[in-house]
Amino acid sequence: MIQFNLLKEQRIAQPHIDAASLYITEHGGEFVIRKRHIEFYVPTEHSAFVALKFPFLEAVQYIW
Repeated sequence: MIQFNLLKEQRIAQPHIDAASLYITEHGGEFVIRKRHIEFYVPTEHSAFVALKFPFLEAVQYIW
């Protein structure tokens, strides 16, 4: 899973957020609403398309 974040401060229109959450959950992902941001967990095979389709989402870079 690849994590994407959306800060609530960005003020993205609700229909765009709904479209992203529906697309991600339909393709095996999930999301968690936090106090200051929304975390989207996307299966690896769909992460490139999510990054292109929803440019307002910020990919989280993990360092292992």
